[in-house]
Amino acid sequence: MKHMKKDFKITLSKDSYTTKPTRYNMIRWKKQSFENLKDFYVKIGCGCGFTSNFYDKDEEFGFNTKTTSNFDYTNLVVLDIDEEKSISPCEFYNRMPREQIPTYIYTSYRHNPQKGQMKYHLIYIYQDKITSIKQYQEEYDRWVSTIKQTFPDMVFDLACRSGVQYINGTNKDLPYFD
Repeated sequence: MKHMKKDFKITLSKDSYTTKPTRYNMIRWKKQSFENLKDFYVKIGCGCGFTSNFYDKDEEFGFNTKTTSNFDYTNLVVLDIDEEKSISPCEFYNRMPREQIPTYIYTSYRHNPQKGQMKYHLIYIYQDKITSIKQYQEEYDRWVSTIKQTFPDMVFDLACRSGVQYINGTNKDLPYFD
C-alpha cells in the first residue's frame, strides 16, 4: 500500500488556494498524473485540492462532473479529522502502530493547535485502484474502525466517506508522511 512506485492519476483543482475556498462550485478540475508521491504532496502543500477520478471525455471539467454516478476510480482513501477534542497529528503518528500509519498526514487551513483546533487529513494510498463507491466506503470504514482501536474517542468528518468529496490542500507545513 505505501510508497507507490508506479505512476498514478488523481484529479486536482486547477488553481491553488492560500485559504480554504468557499465557492466549491466554481472550482475547475484537471486530471493529473504523478510519477511519485512527493510531487503529489507538493501540490497539496501549494494549496491544490484533490478528489477522485471521474468519467469525463475532457481532462478538465467543472463541479457538475464530480458525482457519485460518475465516479471512475481512486487510489486514495482520505479521513478528515476536524474536531477540537482530537489529538495532534504528531501524537497520532507516534501512537499508531507502524503498519497502520497513513501514507501521508497533513494539517488543514484551519488547524490551530494553540486554540486546541486539531484539523488534519489522513491519506491512505493504495497500489491498486478502488473502482467503486462501495469498495471505497468499505475501505474508509475499515480505517475508521482500525484507528478507533487506538483512539476510541476520535471523531471523523463523514463527508469523506462519500468517495467523491473534494479535499482541500493546505497552506501549512507538511511534516507528517511515512
